[in-house]
Amino acid sequence: MRALLATPQKLPVLLAISAGIAVLFCLSLFDLPFLAGTSAFWNNPRGLIAHSWGDMSTSLSGLLYFEQDRWRLPLFRVAKLAAPAGTNVIVTDSVPLLALLARVLFRLTGETINPFGAWTACCFIGSALSFTWLVALLGRRTPVEALAATAIALTMPVLLYRWGHLALLAQFEIVLALALYVHARRTTRPAANTLAAFALCAASLWTQIYLFLMVGGILAASLIQAAFDRRERPATAAIKLAAMAVLVLVLGKISGHFDLPGPASAEGFGLFSLNLLSPIVPQRSGLVPSMAGLVLDGTGGQYEGFSYLGGSVLLLLAFAAPSLARQGRQRWRGHIALLLVLAGFAAVAVTNDVYLGPWRVLHIPLPHTLVALAGVVRSSGRFIWPLLYLATALAIARASRLGVVRGAALLLAAIVLQWVDTAPLRAALSASIAAPAAAPMPPALLNAAISANRMITVLPSYACLQALEGPSKEITVQVQLAAARLNVATNTLYAGRAAPNCDREAARTSLPAAGSGEATLYLPEYQAFAALRALAASRPDCQAGRAYLLCGLPPSDGRYPTKG
Repeated sequence: MRALLATPQKLPVLLAISAGIAVLFCLSLFDLPFLAGTSAFWNNPRGLIAHSWGDMSTSLSGLLYFEQDRWRLPLFRVAKLAAPAGTNVIVTDSVPLLALLARVLFRLTGETINPFGAWTACCFIGSALSFTWLVALLGRRTPVEALAATAIALTMPVLLYRWGHLALLAQFEIVLALALYVHARRTTRPAANTLAAFALCAASLWTQIYLFLMVGGILAASLIQAAFDRRERPATAAIKLAAMAVLVLVLGKISGHFDLPGPASAEGFGLFSLNLLSPIVPQRSGLVPSMAGLVLDGTGGQYEGFSYLGGSVLLLLAFAAPSLARQGRQRWRGHIALLLVLAGFAAVAVTNDVYLGPWRVLHIPLPHTLVALAGVVRSSGRFIWPLLYLATALAIARASRLGVVRGAALLLAAIVLQWVDTAPLRAALSASIAAPAAAPMPPALLNAAISANRMITVLPSYACLQALEGPSKEITVQVQLAAARLNVATNTLYAGRAAPNCDREAARTSLPAAGSGEATLYLPEYQAFAALRALAASRPDCQAGRAYLLCGLPPSDGRYPTKG
């Protein structure tokens, strides 16, 4: 047993162990129809994090529109969502790289697919594999260390809690960037490592912009540190940095990152931030039942900065802290570029409004122009993730300092602790999949109106509704997804950076003509709702519900003689 615990294994063996455990973990959480993208869950998907009722449907609707659209530049632009202006699936967080694959498969088969079930499993498996690799690069290659790396990676609270935002499940890209940083310091093939870094940079850009900023910062730190350490000549490192920048600019131009509909900046910097207590206070925790439903939030938006490390990682860090402290300034100076990048990420996560639990303990005044610029990353609390993953990897790696048996015992205890601690999050994730949410409008009625027309207009559209949440907003998202499935244009769009024309919407005060090819859904917030509802009483193509008025329903024969 001692030999088994202490004997290092080759990386492929460790990755095989990790992959097997990760697959079993996914099969325990997700059923096959979910993974195939065909289960009832995907009719009205929602996860754990706030506003996931809109995030998941928007990611799926953007992808469905994209895979059925034609090729154009910018590459990820779609015409039928937020019509007539159109939008870009970058703002719908549809994972552009995945959307490209879906379009190719649609061109080959003629069938639309929903790849997000498989994508979800791949993100968990990728998290396990990348974390196992990172821990192995830190010198920990025993089966127990691989088991701990896998189990903790699969049950990281920041990963499980993010269920509901499909693009941001790809946190394995951050771990891969950290692994490439460590690998660059040891490899005898710097060119291969650089190519891998460029590929990861491009992949993260076409996954999600927040992930790209974190990945790009770590990869840039790797190149800068190589120049500091004289592993690369400064000129060579500068050329590589410039090449990476050119790659990003070219891909950004092709994909439309520099020509997005709506403003790049948005209000909210300082609201969606990190609470200083979030990494260490049990939240959504099974270890402290009274905190199973708690998320520390001093601003009303700090759910975005949820960053609880988990009881197991806190335990490992307690044992690792003395060893890490003894590293000395000289050892840490060898990572000055990465440390500065991580410190910058942490500062952005905390923002200029610093909260300790419910108390604001510090406010640093910033110029208005700087606050507006920071609004590009308004959900800044997410930027703590690289530091969390690095701290977790170091904590696992340092457990062996206790000796073979004690180190293995500590890691096994940490696995059990993590499993218990994250039980509420895993249970909530499973429940969200097993019990699909009911649609706010009758799906059959909505689908009948959409399929009989060339476009469905929602008045007011999502962005012109004032309330943050409510039945009307959920109805607009339902329309968006239903229209995407049928590849019918719609004017509405759930997105943080939209550019609606609310005045033009408000100017429409008459019902559409029967057979015009346009279905219209009026919501109670529309200023002419009561008057139009009265007018529609005599229209056979209109039907009113308590929270909507829908016109454009087909006649009994299913088609209008005048429709083109």
